Amino acid sequence: MKKVLVFILLFSLCAFSAAYAETSPFCKLDPAVFDSESFILIEPETDTVVIEHNADDKKPMASITKLMVLLIADEYISEGKLSPDDIVTGTAAAKATEGSRVYLDDGEKMPLDDILKSISIPSANDAAVALAEHISGSEGEFVKLMNKRAEKMGLTNTHYVTASGLDADGHYSTARDIAVLSKEIMLNHPLIMQHAATISDTVRNGKFPLNNTNNLLSTYEYATGLKTGTTDGAGYCLAATAEKNGTKLIAVLLGAPTSADRFAEAKYLFEYAFSNFALSTVQEKGLIKDDEGQEVTAKVARGNRLSVPLKVKKDVCVYIPPAYAGEIRSEIIIKDKLTAPIPEGTAVGKVNYYSGDTLVASADAVTATKIKKMNIFQAFFHVMKAWLSI
Repeated sequence: MKKVLVFILLFSLCAFSAAYAETSPFCKLDPAVFDSESFILIEPETDTVVIEHNADDKKPMASITKLMVLLIADEYISEGKLSPDDIVTGTAAAKATEGSRVYLDDGEKMPLDDILKSISIPSANDAAVALAEHISGSEGEFVKLMNKRAEKMGLTNTHYVTASGLDADGHYSTARDIAVLSKEIMLNHPLIMQHAATISDTVRNGKFPLNNTNNLLSTYEYATGLKTGTTDGAGYCLAATAEKNGTKLIAVLLGAPTSADRFAEAKYLFEYAFSNFALSTVQEKGLIKDDEGQEVTAKVARGNRLSVPLKVKKDVCVYIPPAYAGEIRSEIIIKDKLTAPIPEGTAVGKVNYYSGDTLVASADAVTATKIKKMNIFQAFFHVMKAWLSI
């Protein structure tokens, strides 16, 4: 990997994330060949957007809504606010919910895990409403939790009105926001992913079958989840996850004209990325080194040392076509006038990685050791050294 080391006097925190907000310049797909109204494909480790189209358009998302319901429930389990042994009781409101159902009767008792499976696998609206009422007392109160969690995640273009995902005024999200939510679930919530990957199961002691609405699970070998959604207002929607040889991908498609279209387009997106892109490590966790293998350092004023080595806190990876991975160059941007004391791990700059003129990755350059303020003897020594050099 070719590296270029540049020290800049003025510290610039450019909008590096903007590089990941639009379709990768390495992507050759034409959005016009897709019928979905909006879509996005991301690689979650690097947050690379392989391709997106109308990804910030606010649209109804039908039962993809239930991803937030499942997320809150799983977090409540982790926090001890819910127990896997909980029994959820059906209500009249849940029973009256239209759409996909497991026909939960008013007063019927169902184990929490069966409720979660019913939401994940056949996308049961009545189970989602019953769970919302179990947690918050009413669907309306639970929806407030959903919107608070969305705000905390930075889903600025998402607003929930129902827990089921049925069409309602003011109920919307975007392909990009749903991708962020899907990433959180994919990487940090194995119980949700376990249910989302289940093709078929049963509840009510094996008497009631559950069949997954995500046809990719049975038609695409690399599919791992996640959630479908269909209403008259939303059309056919899909948040899909896949993994091949350790590389994970997330595709979100909203407003597909048919159910078959959403699955075919998701598969096409996955296959394109798996065939044309690859994850590459451009900087391993630890000390940043130049082309000659020398440690990259930053000058420090008034410290017990005149310079401090720099490191990155984790591996820096890129998701680009393999042909470009061998020509990555790096640029180090260091904050001007570092002055002791400086704690270890202090971010003092950026290390940016380019393929040609395209920014493909960026990471904080942090201090690898702490720098203390120089004592009086060190200060005297540096004064004398400077005087003798005159």
